[in-house]
Amino acid sequence: MGADTKKIRTTDSVKVLNYCFKNFSNINIESTITSSFKDFEKHFYKTTIIRKSTDTALLKLDDLGNTIFPLSKNEFAKLKVETYFLNNFEAPLKENTRIGFLTIKCGDEILKKAYISTKNNIEKKNYKIYYQELLKNMFNFL
Repeated sequence: MGADTKKIRTTDSVKVLNYCFKNFSNINIESTITSSFKDFEKHFYKTTIIRKSTDTALLKLDDLGNTIFPLSKNEFAKLKVETYFLNNFEAPLKENTRIGFLTIKCGDEILKKAYISTKNNIEKKNYKIYYQELLKNMFNFL
């Protein structure tokens, strides 16, 4: 702060701290992340194909860690969630396979990045399942 005396420096420091406490709050963005992830899951199940699979992928967010950030009211209103993911897979997929990630941005600054992974193993269809599907389709056709 470049002031000559300790008293002036202390006064300036108090002014800066008072400004911060007056204009910023610690905001927990976990609910924003969770809500966006639930919306993403709905979209994922409608649009994603897992070829040659017997199961549906169950999704989870990896550990979020700290989700509390000092934000002003204006910054909180600017929070934006972006999701990046693959939407075409082929079985088998192992549990904890990362398929994408979610970012929380305030303007251009990334506050948090969370990976999206599978909760379960997704097995590949075997010849018995293909044969059963073939018979089922044949009899439905007739």
